[in-house]
Amino acid sequence: MSATMTGIDFIAPIRTELEDFEQRLHTTVRADLGPVAEAMEQILEAGGKRLRPALVFLAARLGRPKGLDDVVRAAMAIEFIPAHPPAAACARSTKRSAPTRRSSSVTTTSPKART
Repeated sequence: MSATMTGIDFIAPIRTELEDFEQRLHTTVRADLGPVAEAMEQILEAGGKRLRPALVFLAARLGRPKGLDDVVRAAMAIEFIPAHPPAAACARSTKRSAPTRRSSSVTTTSPKART
């Protein structure tokens, strides 16, 4: 992995962490996801840049993380969230059904109208 747009390999400082992350990601999917493990494994096998986890590892270097396990868990969370389209669809449908100021189901009255 390298940043070809800038010519700077920003992955170099975290390459070891990302390689460990990739192994732990696969191990976690196989061990913890039960019946959906096979589907998630296929998604992982499809590859990808793992940009989101890389940003987590780079950001962690700005501070003083207590341990690599916390950083790995955060990187896994950030990597898995977009991989679940049903969750995203659920969030969109929840937003659509929520009352908004523009919705006809929500009425607003000005303070003057209440007096």
